[in-house]
Amino acid sequence: MTRLCRRTEAAARQQRELRGARGARGASRGQVRELGEPGRELERRTLGAEIAARSGMTFLARVPDGFRGRIQPAERAGPPGAYAVVSDGQRFVVLRSTPALRALQGQAIAVVRDAKGRLVVRPGPDHDLGR
Repeated sequence: MTRLCRRTEAAARQQRELRGARGARGASRGQVRELGEPGRELERRTLGAEIAARSGMTFLARVPDGFRGRIQPAERAGPPGAYAVVSDGQRFVVLRSTPALRALQGQAIAVVRDAKGRLVVRPGPDHDLGR
């Protein structure tokens, strides 16, 4: 078992424990706020593991610099539009959604890091000829 699989399984187990404490519905926005940044990261990784299990694609828990793909909303139960998925067709990353990300839905993008190490999404080259 790879290290990534062990980490995502551990994150999924922790999320199930959190859901068990709050009921089957999972975390609301207010509850996620209470969880803070570690709770959001746990939720993001759990969502990635769920999508990987459904789609057969590889979830990249750590976003590689320069990752390119198409952006789409993450389909899941819970608050709509909370996360976005960037996929190159074989691998994907999960990002917290923002109005700027939602505006780029369906477009090719590149995920890079700025000088402070924060993730930045930039429109990428779109090789679709539009025919």
